[in-house]
Amino acid sequence: MEELLDSHTGVLHVLENALPGLIKRESVYNILLESIENVNLKKQLMELDVDREITELTIDQDKSVILSMLLGNKFTSAIDLVFNSEITGVFSDMTITPVVKRDVNQLLSKLGLVWKHEQLIKGGLQLIHRDKGIPVHVDMTNWYCECQEYQLNYINDMELIKVIGNSYLEKLLGDMKSNCLSPIPICKHIISILIIKFNSDMF
Repeated sequence: MEELLDSHTGVLHVLENALPGLIKRESVYNILLESIENVNLKKQLMELDVDREITELTIDQDKSVILSMLLGNKFTSAIDLVFNSEITGVFSDMTITPVVKRDVNQLLSKLGLVWKHEQLIKGGLQLIHRDKGIPVHVDMTNWYCECQEYQLNYINDMELIKVIGNSYLEKLLGDMKSNCLSPIPICKHIISILIIKFNSDMF
């Protein structure tokens, strides 16, 4: 996999093919069953008559495995940002602000349920205070992010490259005003924006 990451054509090819269709909709009930670790909570949820047609965004597991192998923790962190952040702005000046929007309590509330005193009860949608993290700015037209993770990608033996091709990412990198470097610098923020870009019909 290291060799693939060092090859800009390899990375671009995998991203172009694995990102579309990564985000899908699934029953909130099923998502909860997969994510709840509390045995008592899971048992009570299975015994209740809940609306299993209510859906929420989730990820395609097969595509997720491929991207996790390629990008490691950067991918899992990017997925977390997609589901738990506010992403605003235009493509050349995007702001990603972490904010917890998706947890077990939030998913339960979508089903009209509340977990309280070890009991799962029916209740209304609850307003949950959500602390916001520090915003990060990304310029996708120049493939740049201000975060430390991105900056640490820069090493002494990077090479200037010319990216030529017809795919979306090849055109994006080829049209940059600044020089493109290899290995291509990448971070969780850039990946999260690409996930949304290639799955825009789901957002």
